[in-house]
Amino acid sequence: MYKINVPFIGNIRRLVFLFYTILFFSVICIADTGLAQEADDIESPTGQASDETISPRKVKPEWKMPDFYPSDGFDGMGLINDIAVNDGIAVINDSEFKLSPYAEYHTPTYRYAPGALFKKGDKVGYILDSEKNITSMWLIVIQR
Repeated sequence: MYKINVPFIGNIRRLVFLFYTILFFSVICIADTGLAQEADDIESPTGQASDETISPRKVKPEWKMPDFYPSDGFDGMGLINDIAVNDGIAVINDSEFKLSPYAEYHTPTYRYAPGALFKKGDKVGYILDSEKNITSMWLIVIQR
């Protein structure tokens, strides 16, 4: 007859329990990483907001901007294709945006500039509200 070594069986059970515990936490960590990656993939590569939500990620230029410009960046950047401040329309990088009636305009030399200073061909950064209307536009001038 065979003798059963009870302490040996107890150790095997502990090792199996440890193995499944490690496996469980590994799966949880991998799943969590995948969800974070999926959330990053939703955003538009152009820096413009997607149709469902406004992205919390901001676009930051790589050059020095004036101190009063947004330190966390812009909702988007691009070249003005057309702008009609009085009509409340701006076309930036071939995308049409409505300008909020209370939109603010800023240049490196004027903290609050008139919207008439912005013209076709200017490089701008902009900030959007929840309805995807431009609430502030910032003239981007590369300072060397």
